[in-house]
Amino acid sequence: MAHRYVEAESGRLYAEGLSLQNAPRLVKSAALTGLWEYDFSNCHYTIFEQMCRRLGFICGAIPEYLSAKSAVRREIAAKAGISIAQAKECLIAIIYGASTS
Repeated sequence: MAHRYVEAESGRLYAEGLSLQNAPRLVKSAALTGLWEYDFSNCHYTIFEQMCRRLGFICGAIPEYLSAKSAVRREIAAKAGISIAQAKECLIAIIYGASTS
């Protein structure tokens, strides 16, 4: 089934019309029984690192972050005086061009 995606104001892509992305959990479960479940909602840095590598760019800090995400988020949270959830949110915002203010 072909899908058309539109970008929301937040920058996230959403499928238009009928799709598993916007189907109720029960429907997804029935449709995907026995198949793997992938969490694409937090793969921003993995996709970015793969794109950079494919294009020949070296981004040393990204593979380091990916290998120790929890530790890096804890360290950022502690140094900035914020929660780990806020640190994660900030990291995702940065990859999409959020300003440092």
